[in-house]
Amino acid sequence: MSTYYSILGIDPRAEAAAVRAAYKRLAMAYHPDHNPGNPEAEETFKMVNEAYQTLSDPIKRARYDGLLFPQFFVPVDYDYERPRRNLRRPVPARPYYQVDRQYFRMQALSLLVFLALAGIGFALMSTIHYIVERRQLQAYQAETRELEHAGSLFASGRFDDAFSTVRRLTEESPLEYRLRLACDSLEHALRDLANIRFEAKEYQEAATLYGILARNEEPASVETLRRIAMTEYYLGKYQESLAAMKELHNQYPESPELVYSIALMNLDKIQNINEAMHYFEIGKSLHQRRIRERYGISFVNLVNPTGVVELYFDVLHGSARCNILLTKYDEAVKDCDDAVKIRPDVGDAYRLRAMANGRRRKMETVCRDLAKARRLGAKDVEALEREFCL
Repeated sequence: MSTYYSILGIDPRAEAAAVRAAYKRLAMAYHPDHNPGNPEAEETFKMVNEAYQTLSDPIKRARYDGLLFPQFFVPVDYDYERPRRNLRRPVPARPYYQVDRQYFRMQALSLLVFLALAGIGFALMSTIHYIVERRQLQAYQAETRELEHAGSLFASGRFDDAFSTVRRLTEESPLEYRLRLACDSLEHALRDLANIRFEAKEYQEAATLYGILARNEEPASVETLRRIAMTEYYLGKYQESLAAMKELHNQYPESPELVYSIALMNLDKIQNINEAMHYFEIGKSLHQRRIRERYGISFVNLVNPTGVVELYFDVLHGSARCNILLTKYDEAVKDCDDAVKIRPDVGDAYRLRAMANGRRRKMETVCRDLAKARRLGAKDVEALEREFCL
């Protein structure tokens, strides 16, 4: 006698997983698609499917087992649907808690726990706040002592040490504004001391103070560099004065006045003709660009324009002197021609042009230029007349 268990090849006590596994294995083996034209396989597949439909349902399987093994199961007419209906019966909702003495006891306990935790948190925050404020106060007092020490160093003439102290404090506390104010105060005080020495013509002390100020300004201000150049010039230290002016020129490369000062110092004081010529060329380029922007391309035809042209004449005059010393007489004549067009009433431009033309042996206008230079009051004309006109 074939039973559903023997068809699936499983034990009557097999669990649902074993039933499902046996069904899949046999269904795959006897499926009509895998056995075309085999009526026995198709009939076996139907029996396997029927066995699985019964044994996979717990209720149907219980009924089947009751028929197959009546001595071990309850009668067949037992209502197997009743337990399932009982499971679906709604259970009346019960309250989560009851308002009784236990309820109030739990609420009071919760409140006490909350208050205890809040008190601990408040005490902890207060302690942390006190510690932080205490440390900030200690740091503030330490900085105050350091600033007072810096003030005493400054008063005793140890200016670099005073600046170093304030700068160290600033690096440690970059957001502390009073440290910035202290550094600015030291700079202003030192500048005032240096200006007092400069006005009293104590140039050596003024130069020392301005040098200290330049080292600590980061970077040195224009006024400080200008005063350093002036003090070193008055002291006869032309190289140091020139270095200050060059540093100032690095900050303001478009200043024709500064370029002219550097070129003139190289020419008259240091006798560095090549470097003087370099700065005169820069000065001419700056002036030509500015005048061209102001007056247009016909600026050379203008006579006595206002503004920068006075300094432009000085640049051309210095450039002509450099070119003569460098034996570049053609370039010197060009500079003198431009200078004469700008200032025809200045005799030295005629004297320099006559000298350049005489040195290059173009004598047509030499004597005429020298005569005009003498009438306009130029110096050293007689020696050139004796050289070229007699």
